[in-house]
Amino acid sequence: MSLNELLTAMSQDFISKADPAVLSIMKGSREQLEASGLHKQALGAG
Repeated sequence: MSLNELLTAMSQDFISKADPAVLSIMKGSREQLEASGLHKQALGAG
């Protein structure tokens, strides 16, 4: 199993078990981060 496949499986497992309220908060936080543009200043690979 590749690392990408393992991470995908772990993410799907978390989503299937997590409280919907927690998932909603996480989604909102991600949307705020994307809207801020801050993620564009993060270091990339290499």
